[in-house]
Amino acid sequence: MAEDAPLVQHLLSIFDAIPDGIALLDGSGKVLESNAGLERILGRPASELVGQAVSELLPCGPEVRDVFRDAVQRRRREALTVESGNRWLRVTCDPVKDGPGAVAIFTDVTDGHRAQEEREHGALERKRLEEELRGKLDQLQLADRRKDEFLAMLAHELRNPLAAMTASVQTLGEIGSMEPRSVKLRSVILRQVGVLTRLVDDLLDVSRITRGKVELRRAPVDAVEAVRNAVSTVRQAIDERRHVLELVLPSDPVWVNGDGTRIEQVVWNLLSNAAKYTEPGGRIRISLERRGQEAVLKVRDTGIGIPAPMLEGIFELFAQVDQSVARTRGGLGVGLTLVRSLIQMHGGSVRARSEGAGKGTEFEVRLPALLETPAQVRVLAGDGQKLSHARLLLIEDNPDIGETLRDLLEILGHRVDLASDGLRGVQMALALKPDAALVDIGLPGIDGYEVAHRLRADPVGREMLLVALTGYGRPEDREKALEAGFDAHLVKPVDPEDLTSLIGELSARRRERPVTGITR
Repeated sequence: MAEDAPLVQHLLSIFDAIPDGIALLDGSGKVLESNAGLERILGRPASELVGQAVSELLPCGPEVRDVFRDAVQRRRREALTVESGNRWLRVTCDPVKDGPGAVAIFTDVTDGHRAQEEREHGALERKRLEEELRGKLDQLQLADRRKDEFLAMLAHELRNPLAAMTASVQTLGEIGSMEPRSVKLRSVILRQVGVLTRLVDDLLDVSRITRGKVELRRAPVDAVEAVRNAVSTVRQAIDERRHVLELVLPSDPVWVNGDGTRIEQVVWNLLSNAAKYTEPGGRIRISLERRGQEAVLKVRDTGIGIPAPMLEGIFELFAQVDQSVARTRGGLGVGLTLVRSLIQMHGGSVRARSEGAGKGTEFEVRLPALLETPAQVRVLAGDGQKLSHARLLLIEDNPDIGETLRDLLEILGHRVDLASDGLRGVQMALALKPDAALVDIGLPGIDGYEVAHRLRADPVGREMLLVALTGYGRPEDREKALEAGFDAHLVKPVDPEDLTSLIGELSARRRERPVTGITR
């Protein structure tokens, strides 16, 4: 036995050198022998460990004691993780093969356990943040939706009185005094109503564009004609400020693939800016030419100019050069934002140049040009035949709008009947069989969409021209109107002569082919 002593000593040294805690257990689960690692892990000397049951060495509940008992008595391997003080221990019990007892190995897994806890905590925190972010996103989307609905309702509520004012002043223009002061006052009112209408449209356009809700209705467009139309629209404002307008346009068309209405809107905004920011008696030059594969439009003025630091941000929303308290120039600061957004949607670019304050400004717009003259050019709305002396049914619940528009249409030679609610409108339409029914959308009883549904369900109404006259001007409002069965969707206030032209155009197109829907 003496010669075995060195080997035993060597084995005991190895036993103590193992970093994990090891306990040899007897058949009842009590410690027969422990190594230095177990003393270190549990913080107790061997004298306090020997003779103790493993379950008594740890702060264990009954379920943990059952695990150790099963390992020893039922002779099967068991493993579990327990908390001891501020440490986490992984304890594995393996029965001895040829006899009673077991070997218990204690491994300190505190760092790993904490890392796992941190990972789990991190996962929970990420989940919480994701849920919070989703909640915030839902709130933002709801706020955006409410803003959109508010702007649409605001536009509707503003357009109704604007429509009544427009029709009233236009009627006075037909039957009122031709005394110069009366004519001038009517002109002022109409012009300012037009300004208000433009402001409403600009606000809605900016809202729609920033949310990607604007769709271009592309077709071959003669940019020369678009410029002429825009000049015609803003000409009065230019003349009133006594500006000299120089128009440099090519004799041949310059074709682009775009939305004609939106291109005119771009030119109108640039010209309006030039007129507004140029002192009376200034000069405005607008030119258009084709350069290679691009149509290049320039609007140059002799106005207040743009300081160099503002050139970069001049196209940002609500940016304005005139920031004085007096705000003598007016406007909302959305026009140039619309210009840039619409031009970018067309695949083009716009830039501003100025040599500084008081030295004028030049805006340059570039649009991709069509390489070939289109074989077929779309007939623009308004080029149709005018329908003289038509029989019209106006379904409108606002008496100011209904009566003034009826009076004006009658002055223009039409026969007009008026219904003040949707149900009465359907009855009168089927009984009178008018050439066209002009239908407001927000009607009492049944709304304008239901009016269209009911008329289209009847053989008489199926052949009738239906035009929606409404203060709701969003693209989704247009689509809803056309889906309901309307031939056209017009936004208030409506020019009666344009309305007459449109009805004539729709009549001509209906005779030739099915109408797909027009909006203005």
